Amino acid sequence: MFLALLLGACSGASSTELFERGAGGAAPSASPSASPTDTPSPDMTDDDAAAQTPDGGKKDATSPTPPAQPKNPMAGAGAVTKVAVGYGSLEGPVWRSASSSLFFSDLDGNSIERFAPPATFSTYRFPSGGSNGLAVDAQGQLVVCEGKNRRVTRTPSNGGAPEIIAAEWQGAKLNAPNDVIVRSDGTVYFTDPDYSVQGARELEFNGVYRVGPNKVMALVADDLAKPNGIALSPSGATLYVTDEASGFIRAYDVASDGATSNPRKFAEASHPDGMAVDDTGNVYVAVETGIAIFAPDGSSWGTLPVPQQPANVAFGGSTGKTLFITALDTLYAVDLEVAGPP
Repeated sequence: MFLALLLGACSGASSTELFERGAGGAAPSASPSASPTDTPSPDMTDDDAAAQTPDGGKKDATSPTPPAQPKNPMAGAGAVTKVAVGYGSLEGPVWRSASSSLFFSDLDGNSIERFAPPATFSTYRFPSGGSNGLAVDAQGQLVVCEGKNRRVTRTPSNGGAPEIIAAEWQGAKLNAPNDVIVRSDGTVYFTDPDYSVQGARELEFNGVYRVGPNKVMALVADDLAKPNGIALSPSGATLYVTDEASGFIRAYDVASDGATSNPRKFAEASHPDGMAVDDTGNVYVAVETGIAIFAPDGSSWGTLPVPQQPANVAFGGSTGKTLFITALDTLYAVDLEVAGPP
């Protein structure tokens, strides 16, 4: 079966064959408002990392250039199209500029998958330790929330053994790290809810943490019921966290040393999950019916409908204007007129 796919932003092709996992064995080779409202596979190699640029991290956020003025991201948006189907339960997409490819987790498959446009699919890592959220740091290294292993790791670009970034808090095992974001200075922020705790729970709360370049771990929050998605503003001065249980999206001020302060309600949505932020500061949140989009002041641009309930989103492609969406067993993509950091 063939399906037109609007991936010109990431591949230069106007169409590609829809990949169906498990079908035929191998993968193939080849009206919005004008303003917002208030409503074991081999790991990465040196060749993979050779072309890495400083903006290689997922939502690599600290930039000396102020963001452009927010524009309505729903204006001129293309159709939401299927890229691949037949997985288990998809999560954690992240675009890696060095290899011009998207990495994403299959929770049911216990694997990290890789999509290199226009139509190359492969399993990057199996088993993955129950990988969920993924990020890429400024050195092109993959940062992984390993939910089943109850830890966050970093995979060296040369394909070496993963380095443990965080596995405990004050001597107690983490719950099940869920989503992660890396600032350009190397600070790692991640959420740690109790969705899939393997073994006895050792922490009495669901937390949000940061680990600085000096490897010192700090608690960002312990008062969210189900901290889930996490993202940074383009300047790196604001951290966003979704609380799936309450429906609140919380914002924090971020200091130059990575410390957070001034927690506050940014917006509200129905069961908010993973997030992404575009270059103008708009915030994209996976919700029950699609992707809810908020302006930097928290007002709503509306919701981009998705055929299946989405779990997470990430910008990617050669121009950064393709929004990839993981939803149940399917990977979707939509082209926008606004770009986002990978």
